Amino acid sequence: MGRWSEGFVVSADNGVVDEVPGSLHYIYSPNTTPYFTVQSMTGMFTYSLVGETGAVGHLNDARIWVDFSTQTITHAMLSGTFGATKEFDLGSNNMVPLAQVYEQGASIELMGVYSDAGTNWEIEGQMDMRFVGPQAEHAMGSYGVKGTTTTSPIGISRTFVLEKGPVDPL
Repeated sequence: MGRWSEGFVVSADNGVVDEVPGSLHYIYSPNTTPYFTVQSMTGMFTYSLVGETGAVGHLNDARIWVDFSTQTITHAMLSGTFGATKEFDLGSNNMVPLAQVYEQGASIELMGVYSDAGTNWEIEGQMDMRFVGPQAEHAMGSYGVKGTTTTSPIGISRTFVLEKGPVDPL
């Protein structure tokens, strides 16, 4: 897990090169949990934040609730702060099948609020993740948040690591 912050990020999509000034957050593990292992798991667990990347601000909390018995992510949430007055809170109550996450690369869609000095704006985002370890002891992934205030666009992206634990109440 890390952040590259020097120079430009270059993206080539459909033969078009796009140079974007800024940083690149990345995460990698050679020990991702194979999907056939995930399919054989049962029980409900909450994965909670243990690490993240970021240059400005930080995540206060990030969690996903997973029901391996029904093979779904039942809920997800992110909350963080930037400076003294800026906060964001996002969540999802949409059940996302683990098959879609593993086989189709589906994202967990998030909706929420960005606040700055008491003024709120609606924001949206998405979270992408994979389980890590022989029995999915961790989850790693990335998230992106976007929206627009009355004066400027909002864009936040990071990577994270979550650790499996007992089910937390929502």
